[in-house]
Amino acid sequence: MENEILLAEESKENEEVLLRKEIAQAERIVIKIGSRVLIDTHGKKEIERISRLVSDIVQIQKRGVEVVIVSSGAVGAGIGELGFKSRPKNIPELQMTAAVGQSSLLSLYDRLFKEQGVIIGQVLLTHDDLKDRERHLHTRNALFTMLEQKVVPIINENDTVAVNEIRFGDNDMLASLVAMLIEADVLIILSSTDGVKQENNGGEVKVPFISAIDERVLGLAHGKNGELSTGGMRSKLEAIKMVIDSNIPAMIVKGQDQGVLLQVIAGEAVGTVLGKPSEEKSKLNSKKRWLAYYQRNDGAVVVNKNAARALRECWSSLLPIGVVEVRGYFNRGSVINIVTEEGVLIGRGISTYSSEQANRIKGRRSGEIKQVLGHEAYEELVHRDNLVIL
Repeated sequence: MENEILLAEESKENEEVLLRKEIAQAERIVIKIGSRVLIDTHGKKEIERISRLVSDIVQIQKRGVEVVIVSSGAVGAGIGELGFKSRPKNIPELQMTAAVGQSSLLSLYDRLFKEQGVIIGQVLLTHDDLKDRERHLHTRNALFTMLEQKVVPIINENDTVAVNEIRFGDNDMLASLVAMLIEADVLIILSSTDGVKQENNGGEVKVPFISAIDERVLGLAHGKNGELSTGGMRSKLEAIKMVIDSNIPAMIVKGQDQGVLLQVIAGEAVGTVLGKPSEEKSKLNSKKRWLAYYQRNDGAVVVNKNAARALRECWSSLLPIGVVEVRGYFNRGSVINIVTEEGVLIGRGISTYSSEQANRIKGRRSGEIKQVLGHEAYEELVHRDNLVIL
């Protein structure tokens, strides 16, 4: 079965060609640049390579394409600036290293882009910036305004304050969230490999096209990360899954290859392309996309089979009568997960009740809520306008 994925995707050659042609017509792109593309194994910046990438990005922008960059490399650059022999292990040293490296890297970007007549703008984000609805919209509007003014945003995690992001996160996830935030036409990940690889007859072959990401595809990811990198192929695929589920195609290409961005924009068969052609797509609106992908849930409710069927097939609101269990602690207005009794995630939504109230009314008919809680209340635990089915 080792050829199963490769052969299955090769049979969709027409879809691949269509998708590459669509990417060649992209009007707004997000480019994620990996640490190993920017920084060598000693923490020194690859200035010649970065300069070529900047030149290619400027060429793309001059064609009328809006470009947003998500740049890794802050910790790696900091290691080089500070003369460290290896990546720091404790959080305060990582934060300090990232602060030094971010300043150094942005200074280089600023100089190289200015030489080409282009202004950049630094944007540092944490997950909370995108989770909070108001800050989410402010960030989105700020990025759109920068793009309207032909400014190239360069985005990174705010590593000096985002402790969890340094310890567990990576910029593949951030790039995916940014691509969805601005409704990009494609996410391009510049990696140290020229795409997703599959073992074949004792060797490795590139998989040129993947239409959807499931456990079989995730199983292709193997190998260990480099000293300066926090992400690997599995993290890339998990992050890209969100993007293509949100109907934005993605590409993984080798960032060390000269002119690779121009090849992508020309529709050439480089790297691995992931997603579906546009005629097969349907898009979530902005609010439901925010619910689906930007939230770390505050709790969960478990629903019975009838409620699960109504949610999936009829896009109904979630009524208390369908709830069999309340998990965790949450307030009214919190985002909660909705799962089946078998533990399958159905969707995510904004709760009209706290966990304490939800526990009191679970399994009850809507007409009984006032009697149980002692006041007028909503009929729904989660209204369908505040619900997304995943």
